[in-house]
Amino acid sequence: MLPNSNFVSGSRLHSQSRDYSDHSAQYERFWGKVLQRINLGDQDAVWEARQHWKSHPVSFTKGISRTGAETIAATRSTGAPEYTISGSLRPHSSLFYDLNLEEVAHLKPEAYTVFMQFFNSVQLQTVSSKSLEHLVNYYERSPMDPSQAMPVQDIPYNWLTGKFGNRLFTALHINGLLYKLPATTLKRLLSTERFCSLLKAEYIGFVEAPGYPLKFLAPECVAQIRNLDSVALAPEVVRAMNPAAFSKVKADIHPGTILEMSKLQQILFNYNEFRFQEMDRAGRINWQDLISTVDNFKKLPRVFEPYDIAYPIPRVSLTKEIFAALTKHSPAIAGRLLVVIPILPDDILSLCDPEALHNLRAYKCLQPINSGIDVLGVLDYHLNSRQIIANIPSDYCRHLSLDDYVKYTWIRASLSRGCRAKLHFKTNPHAIKQAPELADENYVAELFPNEQNHFTTEEELAVLATAIAWSPCETFPHPSVECSQGLLSVPLDYESPSGEWINVDVYRYVLESSTPKSKVIMLAGGPGGSLFHYLPTTVQVLLDTNGSVAAYHYEHRGKGTQGFPSDHISTRSLYNIISTAPFDMRYLTVENAALDVSLLAKATECDFPTAGIQIGLYGVSYGAALAHHAVQLFPNMFDYAVIAGVPPIPQETDIYNYNGLLLHCQLDQFCRSKIGTVDNFKAVLNRIASNRHLNQCTGYFYEQLKIEEQWTLSRKIRSIGEQLVLSPTDAMSARLLLPIIKSTFDCRHFGVYKRKFDAAMSLKKQSIYEPIPVTTRTEHGGQFDGNHTLLSIVSLDYRLKDIKFNAIKAQEDHLELFPIINCTSIARNAYSHVGECLAGRRISRIKPAVTGKTFFVVAQNLLDLITPLDAGSDLFAKIEAPHKWLVRMDNLQHCYPDAFMANLIKGAALDGSGISSGLQSEIDAIDLPIPNFWELTDLPEIEGIW
Repeated sequence: MLPNSNFVSGSRLHSQSRDYSDHSAQYERFWGKVLQRINLGDQDAVWEARQHWKSHPVSFTKGISRTGAETIAATRSTGAPEYTISGSLRPHSSLFYDLNLEEVAHLKPEAYTVFMQFFNSVQLQTVSSKSLEHLVNYYERSPMDPSQAMPVQDIPYNWLTGKFGNRLFTALHINGLLYKLPATTLKRLLSTERFCSLLKAEYIGFVEAPGYPLKFLAPECVAQIRNLDSVALAPEVVRAMNPAAFSKVKADIHPGTILEMSKLQQILFNYNEFRFQEMDRAGRINWQDLISTVDNFKKLPRVFEPYDIAYPIPRVSLTKEIFAALTKHSPAIAGRLLVVIPILPDDILSLCDPEALHNLRAYKCLQPINSGIDVLGVLDYHLNSRQIIANIPSDYCRHLSLDDYVKYTWIRASLSRGCRAKLHFKTNPHAIKQAPELADENYVAELFPNEQNHFTTEEELAVLATAIAWSPCETFPHPSVECSQGLLSVPLDYESPSGEWINVDVYRYVLESSTPKSKVIMLAGGPGGSLFHYLPTTVQVLLDTNGSVAAYHYEHRGKGTQGFPSDHISTRSLYNIISTAPFDMRYLTVENAALDVSLLAKATECDFPTAGIQIGLYGVSYGAALAHHAVQLFPNMFDYAVIAGVPPIPQETDIYNYNGLLLHCQLDQFCRSKIGTVDNFKAVLNRIASNRHLNQCTGYFYEQLKIEEQWTLSRKIRSIGEQLVLSPTDAMSARLLLPIIKSTFDCRHFGVYKRKFDAAMSLKKQSIYEPIPVTTRTEHGGQFDGNHTLLSIVSLDYRLKDIKFNAIKAQEDHLELFPIINCTSIARNAYSHVGECLAGRRISRIKPAVTGKTFFVVAQNLLDLITPLDAGSDLFAKIEAPHKWLVRMDNLQHCYPDAFMANLIKGAALDGSGISSGLQSEIDAIDLPIPNFWELTDLPEIEGIW
């Protein structure tokens, strides 16, 4: 049989007109060459194959490569003449239309992926298992190039649910192609445990459109995703997932994923029933928003262990309505909140069901509180504790037992008369004997404890003083200086001196062969700062006085030999903080430290038994507050106190502000010409904060700082201060504040203003001055570093008032620019981590000192924004002392030069009130103006902004 003439028409094989059916070798060779040409991309060879398609061998389809398949597919619509194939006439037909199922099964996987988009449903649905396995193997062997991948949208559903479905689904998942599946197919797959369990976190983000398929991931499916704990999901992936996506996850989730969660996603993850059940005693969850509405906590399981809500303490404001509902739903959560939240309204218990109050439970400082009355007993540390108890519903007393009633004297005294009237044992003689107020209301007043005024005299304190065994220091700060070190034994709790005692490290410095006539105890900043930073000042004092003054260093309790770990408490669990503490952290207070300092003064009386020897105090920053408090406690003990950089005392001295910066401007002719008076500037600030549409510049100012027009005036002003100052601890970073505000108000040329403002905002993120080089000083045992644990816990003692007094509100009430949030964050952070273990401790009551003996020298710097000028000047004004001096320096920040401070100590120790002689000349020598501070000529991008 001769081949059809059409077979060779136009072919390079035109001369081959023999009967190929009789010559199989030539027949195979012909189709081999055609296949080779097709696989090289020759479209003419495709047309030749079409003409003789009926006689093609099976080996032809087996050998089609991906390039060959693409060549065949490309010629299906190139305008070729119509040919009769398989007995039918098909316009622009292609070879793959006539592949039988056997040939489909033998296609190479790479060719199959090209043809499958053209296969009909029968061809797709009936593909052989062997062919499908080959296809899956192909995609599993090597990374898939999306441009060469199969048309995923055409994959039949039965492929995925069949024998090789898991492997095919996984291959698509790894290569980020799931999103190409039809929505109905994908939704059905992701509704089953089989396919959800195949998902891995590391491949979830491999999608071009995160919104699909991630929106199909139900919480039950997300809970089965593998590696969520070790792999962080991409931000766009987390955002694309629905709010409840993580609400069924039992295990931990990578912190990077949690960081990207929306507020609602975090809430629903943190408070799902599994995490409540699996929570450990370290208290790993964050639950601030749990009680924002009644509906939130009503969705939670009702049974909790007392430690389920352990840590950190939330920043929430409880209302009486929320709390009343919570006591019924979960006594453990309600009790827990009651004992740890720092501020509670007076009427917090007023709507509570009496039985619910009896059922309260709590968990405080890793210890369970299983009795309702004991939970209420913890409230004693609240300033308004008596008001809280007075507002308890009167029916509460109806079921109160006598044992519970007499357990807490302050609760007995605080209960309302109506409540006591309902006590079932009110007329019981035995009860009246234990609680006389049941028969006579006049006894109630006797139940309130009197404020203890312990150790008000030196004689009372002296009984506790013990001798210090001094030994030579390992290193000496100066060849002519003798250094000794020792341990001072002090009561852990001065209210119970018969209890536990601890040791604090102390150091003594004297000039060789000298006889001191005065002693000064030096107190480090911080709290928890290194007192060895005072070594240059110490040596200077000893040399300047020719040894007439001896210096002592007091290492704050909780630092040194019996020291707390120095790292931040926020990095450790509460269990770790407690288990590594050398003693109960409740006794880390300013008052106890001040008592230690005073006890040190008594313990060193025998060191230099010279008649009339004086003793004084020196401290900077927190050390200044500590020295002042020691004088407050013992107004007749110390001869002098030199304090510098006094921090604000809540409710006693002025709040944080930039008044020092404004006063500095008044002293500068250039700045004064721009701003005018302090009142002028504050008026300008108020007008800007009051009117976004004041001018074109204010509109841009609001836009760039994202200030909302509906905000209150005070909130706008606070936001301006927070955003325009890089660091409130550094006046150099605050010097752009006044120029930006004034130029915004003036708006002389919007184009210039906009350019300068943008430059200022860009520069604000960088260092805009050269830092002062750090001088290496002599160390004692490597103790130069501060102790961050001490900083947090002691700060909470004297800054707890910041939380309860609401320093932020006070700042806003005064329309102050200073970013007070940064200043109160130490106290808030400390309270959130360890506040529950400090509840009930004596809070140091710091008041301006009243002394008939101590001579005060208060030094404050105008540009010191850490301890602002007004804080020191206010305290100075309120201190009552026989002699006092206020020393002001205009151009220094939170930096007090060693030589100058040594001179102040020398003057106070030896000259007394004659210290002022020559003082101004010394100040002028060190208080040099900062070049270009207001002109900004050192900042060419900003210069000329005003």
